[in-house]
Amino acid sequence: MTNKEKYRQAFSVLHPSGKISVEVEKMIKRKKTKKLQAAAVAASACCLPPEAALHTRRMPEASKEPSSCG
Repeated sequence: MTNKEKYRQAFSVLHPSGKISVEVEKMIKRKKTKKLQAAAVAASACCLPPEAALHTRRMPEASKEPSSCG
């Protein structure tokens, strides 16, 4: 019997308290939420046209000068 099997056999009878189980579930839920948010941001960034990314940058020099159109 290996050490790993011995540890499993010895500690298999132990169970965490209810409070620890709830905390672990909360941590898992937070982790999933963060992954979903990151996936949503990535998906929305992929769906934007390339021109939309250019319009989000603001150039200080260009905004101060009047346009020379017409």
